[in-house]
Amino acid sequence: MADQWGRVIAGSAALAVLWIGVYWAWEPAPPPITYGASPEPASEAGPDATPAHVNPADSRPVQTPVPAPKPQAPVPAPEPADAGDAKAVAPQFTKYRVQPGDSLNSIAAKMLGSSRHATAIAKANPLKDPQRLRAGEEIRIPLDPENIQGRDTGPAPARAAGSREYKVESGDTLSSISKQFYGTVKHAELIFEANRAVLKSPDDIREGQKLTIPPKPAGGPS
Repeated sequence: MADQWGRVIAGSAALAVLWIGVYWAWEPAPPPITYGASPEPASEAGPDATPAHVNPADSRPVQTPVPAPKPQAPVPAPEPADAGDAKAVAPQFTKYRVQPGDSLNSIAAKMLGSSRHATAIAKANPLKDPQRLRAGEEIRIPLDPENIQGRDTGPAPARAAGSREYKVESGDTLSSISKQFYGTVKHAELIFEANRAVLKSPDDIREGQKLTIPPKPAGGPS
């Protein structure tokens, strides 16, 4: 019995010596030494948080500027059709010196052939008082009682190709103008018909008027 216990104690002592020898003989390797940058501290925010070193403005979507539309040139308004130059007959007057006892009625009967034209004389003299005419003062007498402020005859008729314009001179007649342009007095009526908007009659021709001279009739004298 004593021998058995002795062997147990000897074995235990041998195991203890072996364990001590292994413990002192084995030495764990030291951890590797690194010289890199220290790691960033973990953010406490959620997974969608922007990293601390990222500028939040840089993470916004880039918007491409839209060019402003170019202004369109205004479309010019269509010009009205040319209706021709309007023709107007200018009023003409003569002067009359008031005589003692004159009235507008008597002056109208004397100068215009009828007292009913007294109103036309009054309109031709707007600054005169018809009831206070004084002997010796001058008033205007319209040559045409129907044309006191100018009469519009409407758009001028289109001038025929080859027509010319002639300004009436002192002493002119339609016959003399016909003789001048056509070599004969036979076309005085042709000139009158071409100027109906200006002439009331073949004798209604005055110095300074502008007449349209139509082209020479075919087959007429040279």
